[in-house]
Amino acid sequence: DSSPEISHSVEEAEMISDSIQHDLCDLQIESLMLDR
Repeated sequence: DSSPEISHSVEEAEMISDSIQHDLCDLQIESLMLDR
């Protein structure tokens, strides 16, 4: 069985990657708007 510490860090990593993907989407949208 995995310890709660490991699963907690996995959840944290997923949250971080989610926020990074969100930031990337924002950047892509901004660059698209700048192109126009």
